[in-house]
Amino acid sequence: MAKGIILYNLAEHVTDEQHLAFVTNEKGPMLESLPSVRKYELVRIKGALPVKAPFNYMGIIKLNR
Repeated sequence: MAKGIILYNLAEHVTDEQHLAFVTNEKGPMLESLPSVRKYELVRIKGALPVKAPFNYMGIIKLNR
């Protein structure tokens, strides 16, 4: 199965709760409506290293083949 990975940060005025609502209600359903997309998943990056992770979120798009 092919996957697309999107790494990104939120704009300063957007909260985690607002972003989760947007992905759940708009972005995820829109992406999953595309014929080539099987599933869209949002993962929050919390970091396990002693340094701050360069991105806050990762979107994983699972593609149909």
